[in-house]
Amino acid sequence: MSSKTLSLCVALIFTLVAFAPLASACDTWIAMGDSTYNGRILFGKNSDRPPFDCQPLIYNPQQFWGANATLKLEYIEIPQVGYTYATIGASPYWCYGYEMGMNEFGVVVGNEAVHTYALEQNKLTPPERGLLGMDMLRIGLERGQTAREVMDTITLLLETYGQWGSGAPGQDDNTGSYDNSFIIADSTEAWILESAGRDWVAKRIAEGTDSISNVISLQSDWDEGSIAEGTNFKLLYSNEADPVSLSGESRELRSQRLLDQYSADGDKVTLQEMMAIARDHEVSVPGICMHPIPMLSDSVSAGSWVVSLPSKQGEFIELWWCAYFPCQGIYVPAFFTPYGFPDIASNAGTLGKSVSAPNDVAPDEFKIDSYWWLFKKAADDQMDDERRTSFNSLEQGFIDKLDTMRPETEHLFSSGGWSLAYANLTLFTEESMDSTLSLLISEKLSGIDTESPTITDLKPETGISLSDNNLRASSLFNDNVKVDRSRVRIMLDGTDVTDDSSISSDGFSLNTILNGAKGDAHDLSIEIFDVAGNKASMNSVFSAGGPSGDEGETPGFGAIALLSIVLLAFVVRNIKRKK
Repeated sequence: MSSKTLSLCVALIFTLVAFAPLASACDTWIAMGDSTYNGRILFGKNSDRPPFDCQPLIYNPQQFWGANATLKLEYIEIPQVGYTYATIGASPYWCYGYEMGMNEFGVVVGNEAVHTYALEQNKLTPPERGLLGMDMLRIGLERGQTAREVMDTITLLLETYGQWGSGAPGQDDNTGSYDNSFIIADSTEAWILESAGRDWVAKRIAEGTDSISNVISLQSDWDEGSIAEGTNFKLLYSNEADPVSLSGESRELRSQRLLDQYSADGDKVTLQEMMAIARDHEVSVPGICMHPIPMLSDSVSAGSWVVSLPSKQGEFIELWWCAYFPCQGIYVPAFFTPYGFPDIASNAGTLGKSVSAPNDVAPDEFKIDSYWWLFKKAADDQMDDERRTSFNSLEQGFIDKLDTMRPETEHLFSSGGWSLAYANLTLFTEESMDSTLSLLISEKLSGIDTESPTITDLKPETGISLSDNNLRASSLFNDNVKVDRSRVRIMLDGTDVTDDSSISSDGFSLNTILNGAKGDAHDLSIEIFDVAGNKASMNSVFSAGGPSGDEGETPGFGAIALLSIVLLAFVVRNIKRKK
């Protein structure tokens, strides 16, 4: 075998191992203010998850909690604090926590799955289930005002409850569990926090650039920890034979190499370069922008953030969010405002948003009113140069517009015009997402069902006697794919009378009791969705004597029968009088 052939074989073996199943691979990187073009700390993260693991953009406002309140998570229930801060985050459809998140004080956090010797021990002797890294991330943001406070909250949770239990939908504990590392940053400092079981170490970052991936990186150069001072954490806990660690090692080196390149020779890291790191596809190593590898790994970059943190009074938090593959998506501007985000950005797919044990949840599926799922569908199409050029132009337009908005917005924040500033930023986000979706639609993406279902023959019928208050109603449904039975809603006079047992994918047949007297007007309406999220509705106004539908009120059989009886009685009475 030639040396060239041997080298190719070695490279192939490395690639196969490095791309072994990565249920929760991720990458997080940071450039401190001294290394950036605008003096602001820039934070970036790619969240790598199963391809159906929808993670919409969620806003959760500040909230007071009553005495003895508890917080129910995927596996355990813990005491809640009296007050939680407002947060935003990219949250998987089944999860309480965030893959990456931020709070109202401008603390931003991203986490990584790490496979350690402590994790391997847990697989042999499983402990009680504890917290997921995503949950610790969100809870830390809800309870801390600075990077240091958030880190202290996470380490307290870690030591108190431990971390064990699948963090990947459809996977059992042995397959889907992982330990966690984090980058936690505010406008003045950042921390790298790495954990193994209930042990942890942390290193403060004040300048320069740094990155983490799915591998323990801190050795003896940590500043705080739960273990003996001077202990080499990487040597103690890093399971470097694990495929996830191998892949993480190469991707961490790659992201750091790019940061070094962008900040070399006096250059400063830009916003666009942070996005370029997220989109990176290096030929010789696993890409930072993760795509599925047939028969090896289904892990994908399911979302990406680039955050610009304020550096002085009046500046505001700038979040750039990309749904699904960064290399095939568009970063849209989003901001921390009390108005939250457009509904389409916060919608999951057909399963909706919940807090459930991930090993029990089914895969989420496409729904047309989910921004994330629309970009997932777009990524399923082949990206060509023309589409990428259109996306780049639109994205740069958002960046340029924010540059023009920034001086006035900062003036509003500095002068007390918070409400108007928030309203302008919220409107900018809505307009940007509308423009992005319009471009997607103009691209005529294949396979997207935009055809609404139909409803026919909505027929309310009432009883024919004074004592019969029964309502019988039915209708037929039709859709080019399938009607979603779980989202059928039947309303009678403003009251939900939906009866799941009377609904099929082809229609419904309802029996219920009418309130009121004969002749009273009633309103029956029905709303249905197909499995893609397209909607249809119909209503019928009728009197208690029979149906009227869309053709106006007409006497029903019951009313006619009653009138006939009255007339007959009148005729009989007159006949008797004549006799």
